[in-house]
Amino acid sequence: MSYVPRLLYRTPSAFLLGLIACNIVAIEPATAEPLLSQSILSGEQNSNANYLFQQGIKQFEVRQYQAALESWLKALKIYQALKSDDGELKTRNNLGLTYSNLGQHNKAIEFYGQSLAIAQKIGDHNSEANLLNNLGLAYYSQKQYLKAISYHKKSLITANQGSIENIKADILNNLGNASYANQGYREAFRYYLKSLELQKKTGNREAEAKALNNLGNSAYALGEYQKSIDFYEKFIAIRNSAKQDTTLFSNLGNAYTSVGQYSKAIEQYQQLLALIGKTDNEAKAKVLNDIGNVFFSLGEFEKSTAYYQKLLEVTRKLGNKESEAKAFNNLGLASYSLEKYQKALEYYQQALAITRQLSNTKSEVKTLNNLGLVSYSLKKYPKAIEYYLQSLTIARQTGEQAIEVNSLHNLGNATYALGQYAKALEYYQQSLSVARQLGDYKVEVSSLNSLGNTYDSLGQYQKAIEFYRQASELKQTKLGEKQ
Repeated sequence: MSYVPRLLYRTPSAFLLGLIACNIVAIEPATAEPLLSQSILSGEQNSNANYLFQQGIKQFEVRQYQAALESWLKALKIYQALKSDDGELKTRNNLGLTYSNLGQHNKAIEFYGQSLAIAQKIGDHNSEANLLNNLGLAYYSQKQYLKAISYHKKSLITANQGSIENIKADILNNLGNASYANQGYREAFRYYLKSLELQKKTGNREAEAKALNNLGNSAYALGEYQKSIDFYEKFIAIRNSAKQDTTLFSNLGNAYTSVGQYSKAIEQYQQLLALIGKTDNEAKAKVLNDIGNVFFSLGEFEKSTAYYQKLLEVTRKLGNKESEAKAFNNLGLASYSLEKYQKALEYYQQALAITRQLSNTKSEVKTLNNLGLVSYSLKKYPKAIEYYLQSLTIARQTGEQAIEVNSLHNLGNATYALGQYAKALEYYQQSLSVARQLGDYKVEVSSLNSLGNTYDSLGQYQKAIEFYRQASELKQTKLGEKQ
């Protein structure tokens, strides 16, 4: 039989820590500065309130948030007694900002809302735009991204109506952040692009650099990898400190990997590894994983194995069992590719033990399938069937049809190898049915060919020819392969 058994996810990304698709480089969503009154009203009481207000600002600036709260709450009482809308508006905004910094976002929303009502009452459009933006940021912090988008849009409309140019770029950036977090990558890209255009006009190079980085992240998330590289490189050209930016190295490495520029990817990852140094942490684990992935993609399995071994050492020191299981899976995959099947079997068995300990069925089902494949390669067909059946059971329980179809096909291969042709036909037919449901033409072609091979072995040549014909037609019409 000419068909080669199917390994689930022949590339290491199925089991590894995976690529960082879109980490935004340390960009704090733009927040409005505490709003200060430009005019100081006369009178002893107002002087006391203004003193407390200014005291709160000084305390806020050195992160003495509780002290700032106390100062502003006292100032608020005086402004309320004086019926000073301006003082009350700005004090409530600052209280909201402080509660937000303390992580008490519901309280922040409460004070922002009160301040917004005053701004709307007195027609202060500048404060209104800022407060709507701050409300959006508070909801963003609560991961209520649709509400955040709604308030940022209102803020932008208000800023446009009042010709308030100074905060438009920040609002657009915040709209981009919220859209991105809500997986609206195309919308995020548009907002970041508009923000970039405004930042260029203002000459704010640091803000321009951040916008370029965000555009790179959005383009990467959209699968437009070369475009993401272009934005990252423009970011580097502006921001000299980029050479010390660990996230940028990671993002660029991922983007270069995605467009097949492996040497450049390795260069970025190696720089990142040097920057991390001897410290064993999650960042180091990730970059070791990424370098291993690149060497695997290059077919340099010995080198990938060396990095996966280092990954295993780091994950064990960190006590991260999930990452340890992934490291074992990667080592199994590399060993399998080197045809070191016994070694691969040992790695997969260690991975299986951990995934079961963690009750991680998603990883368990893949590991079981790969254990079946290694057993098949060792010609231990009954053991392979045992693993494939376990994988199939879990895949059906969890609705993982992509794994189900592989397990069914592999069961067909193993039973065929044992000469159990009737059973093989049953599994291949099931594999064909699921492949058609999924629209997976490659598995469909493999199933049709395998059915042809099995009928050929049974001496039913007409049926074999019919399945071969269907496989040939499908290869030409759906996969674009010429005969």
